[in-house]
Amino acid sequence: MLRFHMPKWRIFDFHRYFLHVNEPIIQRLTWGYGTLKPRTLLLWDLENIPFGYFHQIRQKLRFAPERAFIITKQNLSAKSIQKMERNGFEIFSQHSSDSDTKIKNIYKILSGYEEFIFVTSDTDFVGIGKKVLAQKKPLTWVMRDRQKKGIVMKMNIANPLFKIITVHRDKELGG
Repeated sequence: MLRFHMPKWRIFDFHRYFLHVNEPIIQRLTWGYGTLKPRTLLLWDLENIPFGYFHQIRQKLRFAPERAFIITKQNLSAKSIQKMERNGFEIFSQHSSDSDTKIKNIYKILSGYEEFIFVTSDTDFVGIGKKVLAQKKPLTWVMRDRQKKGIVMKMNIANPLFKIITVHRDKELGG
């Protein structure tokens, strides 16, 4: 009679292992809050809001999105790229089309996301914002305080799915 020895299978708790072994990585990628918001896409237009606002933005959001893109035509230094990538951003830089077109293309490609965050003060994104809200998906728009008038006038701020967050530097408060 043949006997087969069945290996003893253990259920591996990947989540517990991952949290235990890589806590510093998790904290960095979840922007220090330990919370990653699934099916959320963040699009950051670096031409309008510099990366220096990152700490203020992450404090106001209090979670990290599942996927985050920085779109820019700027020539970024290796140090800047490394800092952005360490915080979970994918970077599209030095592309032939303008940033606005790039963001529109990303939106089409990744339309499976359920929530969006725009970090820009550019009114060119109003059209995409309206499409997001028409699909009954939440949209958080992070903009510089001194430039929000153009966006607010073109968006339906009464829509319960639309949230505005403003960021500012101390020197912007005066003027």
